[in-house]
Amino acid sequence: TDEIELCRQYLALEKLRLTDRLNVEWHLKNMPGDALVPPLVLQPLLENAVYHGIEPSPVPATLTINIFLSRGEVISPGSVVMVVWEGTRPLLVEIQALVDESMGSNPRRVAVGVDQNRLSMLLAVLHRHGGLQLGDQDVFANVVGGIKVAETSADLALLLAIVSSYRDRSIDAGLVSFGEVGLSGEIRPVPSGGERLLEAAKHGFRRAIVPLANVPRKPVEG
Repeated sequence: TDEIELCRQYLALEKLRLTDRLNVEWHLKNMPGDALVPPLVLQPLLENAVYHGIEPSPVPATLTINIFLSRGEVISPGSVVMVVWEGTRPLLVEIQALVDESMGSNPRRVAVGVDQNRLSMLLAVLHRHGGLQLGDQDVFANVVGGIKVAETSADLALLLAIVSSYRDRSIDAGLVSFGEVGLSGEIRPVPSGGERLLEAAKHGFRRAIVPLANVPRKPVEG
């Protein structure tokens, strides 16, 4: 990304100034190819590390940059990886849900990164067509990393995360999901389904829950 290139240029200049006092190690092998790094997020952190950590140090120091997609060693209930479309390419994003017994008369519906009204709609669909009553439960939804998802392809993954949290059962770490959910409970296909599955396969995912119309005719090679 542009941010990574900016950081490389910055550290190259600092290397000329600090010579052997500054060593840099990049670990980007596990960095998702579609990772979106917002401008001027990483570079200021590196600058702070150089000026306040490495420059005052009386001995040579190593600055290590490691970027990767991580869900932790233990996959907790309520966590699902989905494939959304960002600009002109697919993006793997983790969505989390927490369902807990409400202590008040008005259960809370909190959504961060997804539309709160859509969360309420999906809960109604889950009740009407899935037989799962969450009227006495607080429901929280969060897209990891501060990413805002506007498209409806997140519907299916969000429902899976909600059910996973409510049942207290983790979802397979090698599974991804995407798909729009209609008011009548149908799972609708989304654009660029093949590209989404291909991107997921590149990152090691081998199972997917997707709309029938998005199922590829041939195995996806990753």
